[in-house]
Amino acid sequence: PGRGDGNDGDGNDGGDDFVLLGSRIVIRQGKNAGRTGTVTERIRYDHVRLEGIPGQLFHHEDDVEVIRHGDRRSSDFEKKYLGGTARVTKRGHPSRGTVARIVKTVQGWWYVTDNRDISIAYPPEKFEVLSPGPGGANGGGTPGRIP
Repeated sequence: PGRGDGNDGDGNDGGDDFVLLGSRIVIRQGKNAGRTGTVTERIRYDHVRLEGIPGQLFHHEDDVEVIRHGDRRSSDFEKKYLGGTARVTKRGHPSRGTVARIVKTVQGWWYVTDNRDISIAYPPEKFEVLSPGPGGANGGGTPGRIP
């Protein structure tokens, strides 16, 4: 419970993804470590990393043009994109126009808080639930570190 992945063991995995909405959290890793906020939004994070552009993740549809898929027929995100080739199309990015191999995929749900000082979304493994929110199959997120 409280992981926000839809698999809390209750046999009803369809609607449990929203279990963290309304939960009070503290960021445990990164530049915002120690800051707290209330989860207000959940976003799908489907990104790729390109060879030769360290530290930058690109959205697989908005920031790059996929020239060649790893396995075009696969429905699995990682298999479909990993090993493929993409061109950076993100406006204003210094690597715009660069063609590179897709060397990593990152996929999952990330969470946004009401704290304006926390300018980015975080995955569940980078924060801790301080107090549960009102939603979800079990009445909200479970306090404690999320594995």
